[in-house]
Amino acid sequence: MNRMEPSSGRYYRPELDVLRFLAFLLVFIHHALPIAPDPRVASLLKGFAPALYAVANACGYGLSLFFVLSAFLIGELLLRERGRLGTVNVTQFYIRRVLRIWPLYYLCLVIAIAAALLPGGHRGDIVYLRWYSVFMGAWYVSIHGTFRNPMTPLWSISLEEQFYLFVPWIVKWLNRTALYALASCSSWPPMVGSTGLERHGHLIRKSGSTPSCSLSALRRESCYA
Repeated sequence: MNRMEPSSGRYYRPELDVLRFLAFLLVFIHHALPIAPDPRVASLLKGFAPALYAVANACGYGLSLFFVLSAFLIGELLLRERGRLGTVNVTQFYIRRVLRIWPLYYLCLVIAIAAALLPGGHRGDIVYLRWYSVFMGAWYVSIHGTFRNPMTPLWSISLEEQFYLFVPWIVKWLNRTALYALASCSSWPPMVGSTGLERHGHLIRKSGSTPSCSLSALRRESCYA
């Protein structure tokens, strides 16, 4: 059932909180368990070790679930704004995204630089972090692979920021039929171009669902009670 907060009129679906927790749990398991053959695990679990590796790798798709939720909610909110006002205020959308994400994101980058400068850190990470400073971390990881810095996973934020750059204009100017067509077609390039990302074996190979998942937001009539 669709629910709104009466005081603010904000769109809120509490059942999505369950999916957020599930996505977090899957990604946590993916990072907590070994995803590649480990002698210690093999000696402990014997023939069950391959099953553990398979489960750990499959849990990496929790990141795709995070992207799907994000794109669905953003697409839904933009469609609601267009339906209510007849247009999308792109400037206000960008301001909200900047205020919500940038302060914490750049604080994390400062922490990443500090970690690189500490004894035992890798000063070369600062060069790689320049990509992150302009939200190009996903491109760096897809081309060069990850590096040993605690903030390396921030590449996923850069991927979302690139999505936010284009989606308000798309919702503003395309009608519903064109949005359906675009969302359907955009699901193909990630599948075709995934081999270059997979050679590094990172979670980024699982992120191809983001462009097309706004299609779910277009099917609003079937979601409302």
